Amino acid sequence: ITSDRMAIWADAFDDVYVINRGNLIGNDYGIIMGAGIGANVDSIGDITSRNGSGMYLVGQYAAVVTSRGNIIGRDYGIYARGTFFATLDSTGDVTASNGEGIHVDAYGGYTSVISRGNISAYGDGIRAWGASVATVNSSGNVTSLTGNAIYASAGGNIDVTVNGGVVSGALAGLQLDGGATNTVTVGSTATVTGGLYAITAGAGNDTVNNSGTVTGNVDLGDGSIQVGFAAS
Repeated sequence: ITSDRMAIWADAFDDVYVINRGNLIGNDYGIIMGAGIGANVDSIGDITSRNGSGMYLVGQYAAVVTSRGNIIGRDYGIYARGTFFATLDSTGDVTASNGEGIHVDAYGGYTSVISRGNISAYGDGIRAWGASVATVNSSGNVTSLTGNAIYASAGGNIDVTVNGGVVSGALAGLQLDGGATNTVTVGSTATVTGGLYAITAGAGNDTVNNSGTVTGNVDLGDGSIQVGFAAS
């Protein structure tokens, strides 16, 4: 589907479901959705937005995205917001030329991001925020030209796992903002680096399990700190 505005536009007071099997091109949006309850997307195919976002979803209760394909946007590659939970399971490369690659937030609950692919963004590569819990699991290169490669924030626990690839941000490779009990895991084939910090965190209790390469400053804030390194 090719459109001079939105390739797919869906809006309802109830649940909204979009199942896509094919490539989408829209000048403004590839997929844009608003739902009074849950916004749900199951997509297989490449999605391109020339001037807006590849996917842009807002669900008053929840936002759930499963994507298999490459996503290109100007403002966001993928944006998903839900009140009580927001989840993304993505396989494919995501590019945002003027904003964030992946933005997932739940301002009243938990957020989960699983990304298997390369993320390239002008702003944060992956940005996850949950009022209770935020979880990010990344496999692939994540690059931010002006921000953080991965930014995760929560009122409760934060869990970030980098399975592989090079994670590099102009500000930080990994930024953990807030949180209570926070865990960072860097896999054996992963590299984390940043312009100001490789890893930075705030007032939470932080544990870093590193089996890969962390290059740059590490600032784990004011909470309790545990750092583990794999035996060589």
